Amino acid sequence: MRSPLVSGLLLVFHGLALTSNLQAADDTDINAWSLPEEIEAISGSGAALAGSGVASVSDQGAIRLNPAMLYLHRSYDVGAGYYWPSQGRPFYKASIIDGITSRAVAGFEYTGFAENLKERNRADVEGDSPVHKRGSVAIAIPTDYFAIGFSGHYVEAEDTADPANPEVYKGISLGAGVIAMLGNQVRLGLSLENFNNRRIADVAPRTLRAGLAWEDKTQTVTVHGEVRERDRSVNLEWNNPIVDGLALAQSAVDDRPERMALAGVQVKTFDMLRLFAGYGRSIRGEEREVTGAGIGLYQKNFSLSYATSQNDSDAKDWQSSLHLSVMMKI
Repeated sequence: MRSPLVSGLLLVFHGLALTSNLQAADDTDINAWSLPEEIEAISGSGAALAGSGVASVSDQGAIRLNPAMLYLHRSYDVGAGYYWPSQGRPFYKASIIDGITSRAVAGFEYTGFAENLKERNRADVEGDSPVHKRGSVAIAIPTDYFAIGFSGHYVEAEDTADPANPEVYKGISLGAGVIAMLGNQVRLGLSLENFNNRRIADVAPRTLRAGLAWEDKTQTVTVHGEVRERDRSVNLEWNNPIVDGLALAQSAVDDRPERMALAGVQVKTFDMLRLFAGYGRSIRGEEREVTGAGIGLYQKNFSLSYATSQNDSDAKDWQSSLHLSVMMKI
């Protein structure tokens, strides 16, 4: 029998999806969405949950999704993830999480690329990220009934406004999050990523997340549902969009912040195997669906997982990623 919370989450998510269908009839029929996958890429289990998990992901992915969720991570981990996007250069993420040396939990993540950024012409870089590298730090401070978290993000990227003469720019943005424990099995999560990001808004869009997560008493199943609102990356999201052979003016697309409803599930089985699945659909703006799935082997001293995701249902290929985390003794 489903718990009342699980049934409620499924009902809410179904209602949000229905709302999106009704609204799509009123919104423009033009779907010219095209954003480099690296911009939205989440590490850890978030990669298999369609980039969701504001109240459920407590590994490396929490550094971006919700730094407050790190409060659950009580080990010292060194992690790495390698991503094969459907378009653009492969990239990797390296991370460290320290949940041992103090009550507060700290995390660090670095994003780099396997290849140098190609010459700035459309034929070579379509779908590629203009980012050179990223670095993020986060800290979670727990209390008896809630946890708060803070993060800082540094990025270096190329300005795409003039492809013939690209310039590298740098910037820093901040993030914050909170987790409230609503009993022993339910968590409420809120986070705001990349506020004060004016200089780097295209490659670090402001993102607001709010959601609930339910975990059964045996910690075997975790189900979550959330809403995510992300500002548009104006110069990247519709880079000379072409629909039916015609180039569209920027004003022809909906540039309001994208709002999506997402849901995901994590299941532990055989004491070492974990399965992940996530799905999301826009409820405002350009119509878009995101899908993710993954499988992982979790042992006492290490974890190894594989994730695949699709950020647009019209895309032909899927993004793949491999993640390794090693628990260190301090």
